[in-house]
Amino acid sequence: MIVTKIKRKTRVAAVAISKPERYKPIDIRIPSNVTRITGILVTTSAAWRDVGTVTLQAYDSTDIFYMDFVTPDSIALSDEALLNIEDSGFDSDQPWVTGHVPQLKPVQIAGDNVYLKAWFKGGVYREPFMLNIYVEFEAVEEFIGFDSEQMEVAAEPKSYIL
Repeated sequence: MIVTKIKRKTRVAAVAISKPERYKPIDIRIPSNVTRITGILVTTSAAWRDVGTVTLQAYDSTDIFYMDFVTPDSIALSDEALLNIEDSGFDSDQPWVTGHVPQLKPVQIAGDNVYLKAWFKGGVYREPFMLNIYVEFEAVEEFIGFDSEQMEVAAEPKSYIL
């Protein structure tokens, strides 16, 4: 008997942008047992606006299915950050302190896509930064198991005639 289980997983593609990029292609490999892609999130370590745009493309009839402007990681600034009050021991403007954690944007892409192609189109460049692309997907895992009746039959002692 084969038991199938669907698990939701996330793959992260981290790319270092170390120079001004007009277009940068990024290949994202996902497992072959993926049934559908359910969410996308793009973040960056850059602290300025207008970093650029990211476009995601599937290698099937779906083609381009996602485009978004890249925004800094700190979604909502705290009062201390707005008033320029520096506290070196406390990162008060970070999402884990303010409670404003970025959420994956829902997409519904069905099919067996093993590769996704992402295109980063650069905007304003000030210094090197990291670009993170989170791809959430549902993967099928198959297990070969025994039926409970088969296990009972296997547990019975066998008699042999000599």
